[in-house]
Amino acid sequence: PFLTVAACDARIVQAMEAGRADAHSLQEQATTLQQEIQQAAEDRQKLLEEMEQLRKSLAVARADMEKFQMAAAHQETQTRDAARALKDSNGQASSAIAKVEVLEKQLAEAKEEIERLSSITLAKQIQKELMNMWQSILTMYNKLLKKSDA
Repeated sequence: PFLTVAACDARIVQAMEAGRADAHSLQEQATTLQQEIQQAAEDRQKLLEEMEQLRKSLAVARADMEKFQMAAAHQETQTRDAARALKDSNGQASSAIAKVEVLEKQLAEAKEEIERLSSITLAKQIQKELMNMWQSILTMYNKLLKKSDA
């Protein structure tokens, strides 16, 4: 069976219209993928900024903890020295006892502050979670890149 010129032209027009529809669909998919890649890049940048802030906070907390540990060690030395002075002088026993009590109270407060600062592990956990989120975003980003390459 031979096709007429009009039938051939009609088939060509149908094929062109189908090709245009496919091209339009592919263009929409490409646009969507570009938007998702852009969003993933923005999310990654936000996570990196949050991680940097956490690192800075962690560094400050570590420095504070070191200061408190040094202060606690100094106060502990002062407490021991005050206790020795109490043993050596009977006449000033009551004032030395009061001084030791004050120093012991300060030492206990410093130790509590050190324990409070030990909650840095929470910051580490948050940092790990952010790293996991970042890795998930990278995985999604790579998948999107593979899809756009295909």
